Amino acid sequence: AFLLIYLPVDETYCVAKRMMESSLKLCLDPTTKKHMRWHFSFTKAGHFHMLNSFIRSYIDTTRFKTRSILVKLHSIRYDINELLDEMFKYFFSTFLSADHAIDIFTFYYAEGVKVLFRFANALMRNHKDTIKSVDDPEKVHDVFQEATLSKTDWNEVFKYAFSIKLSSKNFEIYKNNRVLDHE
Repeated sequence: AFLLIYLPVDETYCVAKRMMESSLKLCLDPTTKKHMRWHFSFTKAGHFHMLNSFIRSYIDTTRFKTRSILVKLHSIRYDINELLDEMFKYFFSTFLSADHAIDIFTFYYAEGVKVLFRFANALMRNHKDTIKSVDDPEKVHDVFQEATLSKTDWNEVFKYAFSIKLSSKNFEIYKNNRVLDHE
């Protein structure tokens, strides 16, 4: 957030992205990894754990414990993890303008993975009809990406994202007081 005082939004995004890439490279060093915030030190297993946790969280935010988007994507044999993987890895930068991606990145420092869940949920809700209108699994990503880049009402997404009640059981990555670190 402090970078925004000195740099334009697009340059701030580039700096933040570079910081993330550097942080991920540091994960290879076990000593450094112990001193880093957990959300910059995902192992492959930890990343997949987060994706699965999002699905559980997403399902839990509805009264009937089912999601029509998930049902639709499953019926056309589209793996939603591909979409989530890109959203989470790049802080939504391939789905939103740079200034909104910077906002999410900034919230991430305060709230951690929970904010990724909030915005993924809010974006899917905001573009629910668009996602459900796609019948070709090869086109889901592109249609969703186009819709989020051109038709997203950021105020609505933001408002909904922070109105969601998330159960901590779905996004905790700590088990027995240690970070999940198995490959």
